[in-house]
Amino acid sequence: MELKSQFISTVSHELRTPLAAMKEGLSIVFDGVTGRINKKQKKFLGIAMRNANRLSDLINNVLDFQRLGAGKTKLGIQSHDIEEVLSEVQETMNLFAKKHGVELLFAFAEDLPKAEFDQSKVIQVLTNLVSNAIKFTPEGGRVSVDVQRRDADWLIRVSDTGIGIPKEALAKVFERFYRVNRRGKHIKGTGLGLAIVHKIVMMHSGTIEVESQVDQGTTFTVILPLEAKSSPEPSPETADELIEDTLATTH
Repeated sequence: MELKSQFISTVSHELRTPLAAMKEGLSIVFDGVTGRINKKQKKFLGIAMRNANRLSDLINNVLDFQRLGAGKTKLGIQSHDIEEVLSEVQETMNLFAKKHGVELLFAFAEDLPKAEFDQSKVIQVLTNLVSNAIKFTPEGGRVSVDVQRRDADWLIRVSDTGIGIPKEALAKVFERFYRVNRRGKHIKGTGLGLAIVHKIVMMHSGTIEVESQVDQGTTFTVILPLEAKSSPEPSPETADELIEDTLATTH
């Protein structure tokens, strides 16, 4: 089992280097650095770039899922200023929101204390949730991030005015590879993003909830403790089985 896990991790890492070179080469040609290209050439280069980015996302998600599932990811728990983390996420996602014609709003309580968490992992959670919200919100819509304190916890609500999630799909959104069939909107992806978000939140001894109404919007609520708590980790055997399923499902 351990050999299988190491093999998957090594192969995934080795794929990154040639893929990065491919993406850079495609980008250079697409931007006309090597000479002018016509519309038809640009169209097919765009297709190649989108699929290279999709493959890159898949590799990164498989690696993240493998580390989390195998219990090999150790949280770097430290005391952090919540507002600083939110500001970083806002700066990262502002351009993405503008590109999609979606208004992005952040609001947080003025008396937020410092909290204990892994900063990079929590930023990954928030970036993923905000990115999803923007993707599924039509142009002219709004995505709001609201952060409050509740007793010994802090709450993050990511709400959108998007197309919503059908009631029967709500219980499955955190499952690996599950993609919601949302009328009028098809978004390509690996189907691992929310599963990774769920694992990170659980590792922080937190919870995540989702509420939605079709054609009205969706709200994800993440609840994290202000003070870090220990959380159980999955066994390597279970993790290896999950990795094997992951690769089988991606064929």
